[in-house]
Amino acid sequence: MDKSIITYRLDDLPVIYTIIKSLSIGKTIDNYIKVHGNWQGVLPGAILELWLCYFLSECDHRLSGTEEWARTNIGLLRLLSGNKKLSAKDFSDDKLGTLLDYFSESVYWSSIETAINSKVLGVYRLEQGTELSTFRLDAAPMQMYGKVEQGGLLQYGYHKHHANLPQFKLKLCTLDNAVNNFAYPVCHLTVDGKVSDDELYIAVIKESKKVLSGVAVFTSGNLYVGDSKFGSLKNRLAVYKNLDYYLMPLSNVQLSSKQRRALIDRNEAVSYEQVYREEKGKKVLIAEGFEVNEDIEVNETDATYEWRERRVFVHSISYSKSQSTALDKRLSKAESSINQLTQRKQGKAILSTKKDYEDAIRAIIEEQKVEDLLDVEILVHKTKVKKRAYGNRPERVEVNTSFDLVISRQQEAIKERKKYMGWQVYATNAPKSLLSFKKCVWKYRYQSNIESRFDDIRNKMAPLLPVFLQKDNRIQGLVNILLLALKIC
Repeated sequence: MDKSIITYRLDDLPVIYTIIKSLSIGKTIDNYIKVHGNWQGVLPGAILELWLCYFLSECDHRLSGTEEWARTNIGLLRLLSGNKKLSAKDFSDDKLGTLLDYFSESVYWSSIETAINSKVLGVYRLEQGTELSTFRLDAAPMQMYGKVEQGGLLQYGYHKHHANLPQFKLKLCTLDNAVNNFAYPVCHLTVDGKVSDDELYIAVIKESKKVLSGVAVFTSGNLYVGDSKFGSLKNRLAVYKNLDYYLMPLSNVQLSSKQRRALIDRNEAVSYEQVYREEKGKKVLIAEGFEVNEDIEVNETDATYEWRERRVFVHSISYSKSQSTALDKRLSKAESSINQLTQRKQGKAILSTKKDYEDAIRAIIEEQKVEDLLDVEILVHKTKVKKRAYGNRPERVEVNTSFDLVISRQQEAIKERKKYMGWQVYATNAPKSLLSFKKCVWKYRYQSNIESRFDDIRNKMAPLLPVFLQKDNRIQGLVNILLLALKIC
């Protein structure tokens, strides 16, 4: 009797599948998602476990390529899953689309995340009472080509670079690993692209508490770290009422430049606390500063809330140098542009009056943001030129006007501006015993941890963009699966 032998490249599939299986992802899915009575074939949990293998092995989330991948590897997939009835049709576009419909249901997904987090996370107190559980919060717009509909997920919203593309927004909450500072993705929110970031902080904190409800240590006393958009009084109050702590830089709206400068001037540099790091066996100063206390009072209809907030003023050495260098470059660029105003070139508009020069100089100074730092004197020269008679034009004397520009730097003003460079003011309600000046500096410097997770989602794991789906709920379902794949990573 002839027996055929089929050889499969194992690559990373057995390792990925073993990790997924150890987290009981398939069982969790089937516990919460009940399929329609007409459902045929393998249950959603088993399909998702193998679909995640495709995501992580092929770095691809497109539905169209999954069926062919399953057909090519069907023998290995049957062997891994122990399901001899598994077929490539279980990974057809239609079936995977239906799964995305199921996975987009927020009621199901919160329960699924809660169950999976309880499997993934192990919590250990390394030093009792000295280390805060640190949650990081951030949002990122995900721009894509698609149709903008009223009330839909894709909307036009603020974006630093491409405001003309519709987007949806992903709000992420991560939990720091105190040993290696890896930021574990706890939960996320997917909202339409025009929602402002500051509206999402309270919602994602509530979601994080929901999906970690099985872990008592996270009930209260956590530290939530976010950017300046997190600093609204409403957000700070919400964290305080939850018996948690916050840390964020304050914007100029929450603490004006005038107030910052007054407090910096009031504190002597000799009394600054300093933070060092080791570089090649030497201690290098990276930051210094001081802190002041501010009593916060918020009156609501049912109660008045009061707490003491620490305002931590941090002067970053490297940030100060980079800002100073950037200012010097802008000054040089402004001087060069101003000097070119008097140069005549083909195709260049000629400025003919003093007002023309004043307007052009003002525009250059504003563009380079060097107001009050440059003084430009406009020298006007008038020369009489005798012209001979020509044709119908009689002999005459014409007055030619030329201009010279004398630029001088206002050194005292430049020195004064540089004095306040590199400063950042952080607000926190955590006591100094839990969050010292040094810890405050390092906690915020590690905010890049959560940015690395966005980089994983955008560029590394199975890059989310571009999205080829059209239905909003399926985009939501896809994001949910990708964040689950990120947990596995």
